[in-house]
Amino acid sequence: MSKISAKNILVQLSDKDLADPSLKDRVQKFADERKIESVIITVDGKLMLCSNTMMTLSSGVSRLRDALGLHSRPQRLNEYDNLPRDFIVKYFKDGYDETKIYYSFGAKFTEEIIKHLIDEEKFKKASQIEKSREKNQNILDRVFLGKGNAAHHLSFHQTKVTSEDKTSRKRKRRL
Repeated sequence: MSKISAKNILVQLSDKDLADPSLKDRVQKFADERKIESVIITVDGKLMLCSNTMMTLSSGVSRLRDALGLHSRPQRLNEYDNLPRDFIVKYFKDGYDETKIYYSFGAKFTEEIIKHLIDEEKFKKASQIEKSREKNQNILDRVFLGKGNAAHHLSFHQTKVTSEDKTSRKRKRRL
């Protein structure tokens, strides 16, 4: 059992724990006691706790299981580098859908914030694509105008291929 110290913690709950009708109340009580500002539980059992200050669970997820009165030990999910942003962007990749949320409270999981993060991610991806297109166009422009390293690399490659073609033709004639 390892200690957990983080501002944001994401775990996977068991189906049995998720089906327990008192789960919401126990999570709310735990959050109030620990001054946790935002919580989301998804319909597939992901529980994220978000705080502006560091949360410490001395016995890791075992402490969380005991504090929440869970039947099973939750599994910590470490696949996201930047919680809660990366989780929200991936989980709601097709847009905000309230049917994916079992329970939530706090400012970080409002519909407005989730939509804003998704829009930011779409803009970021579109910007990356546009930058890539511009870069490729600049390379092509340099090649066609005969300027810069791109033209040099292209002419070097063409010369090399031409020389190899001549050598292979000479070998064929000898045979």
